[in-house]
Amino acid sequence: MTPPTTFVIGAGRLGRSLTNALALAGWPVIGAWSRSPLTVDSLAGTPVFHGALPEAAIEAAELVVLTVPDAALSSVAARALRPHHLAIHASGGSPASVLRVTQESPRSVACAHPLQSFSAAVAPPAHFHGVAFGVEGEPEAAAVGQALAR
Repeated sequence: MTPPTTFVIGAGRLGRSLTNALALAGWPVIGAWSRSPLTVDSLAGTPVFHGALPEAAIEAAELVVLTVPDAALSSVAARALRPHHLAIHASGGSPASVLRVTQESPRSVACAHPLQSFSAAVAPPAHFHGVAFGVEGEPEAAAVGQALAR
């Protein structure tokens, strides 16, 4: 599988670590977003946006990974996801369907939850090695979630 062009929404500990690991593994990560300013402007060469959602950058992605708090998943999905997107969230407490904004949008949804905590500001990519992921969702997005977990 060729990794899809990816944008990560939520640049907390998991979002920063995942952005860094995916970019260093060769995934085309075009950006990450945080609601508040971070102390870094990029992660492994990937630009980090803050403040308002960068709609043009998100629109350019095929895959949008949401690493926001559970309570924000539905509202962020409604604002950010488009019909062409594959969407994956990393919550262990919500089903993939929380991202289903409408029947047509996004294209396919899944959850890929790492069974690991992330306490460092940016965990090294090796932190993901051997970590089990719980993956569930619609077939197309779930297949991408399984690839992401490798």
